[in-house]
Amino acid sequence: MKIGDSNLSAITASATAASQAAANRASGGGQTGAVESNSTDAIQLSDFAKKVTDLQSDSPARNARVEQLRELYLSGNYQVDSATVARRIVDDSITA
Repeated sequence: MKIGDSNLSAITASATAASQAAANRASGGGQTGAVESNSTDAIQLSDFAKKVTDLQSDSPARNARVEQLRELYLSGNYQVDSATVARRIVDDSITA
C-alpha cells in the first residue's frame, strides 16, 4: 500500500523557499548598496521540520515503516491499540 499526500510536497517546498528567502535577506542578497547590519537573526528548524522530511514519499525511514506495516497487515498480525492512538491524537493537538 502506498499513501501519497501531495500537500506534504507543497508544505516542504514552501518551507524551503521561505528559509532560502530569509537566508538571502540575511546575507544581503539582491541589494545593490553597501549596508551594514548588526543583526543577530538566526534560523532554527524544529522537530516538526524533521517529521515533515521523514514523511516525504522518498524517505528511507518512511519506506521502511510502510514495508513493516504492509508485512504485518498481510500476515494478519496488524493490530491497532485504540488507547495509544487516542492518546497521541490528544497529545499532538495539545502541543501543536
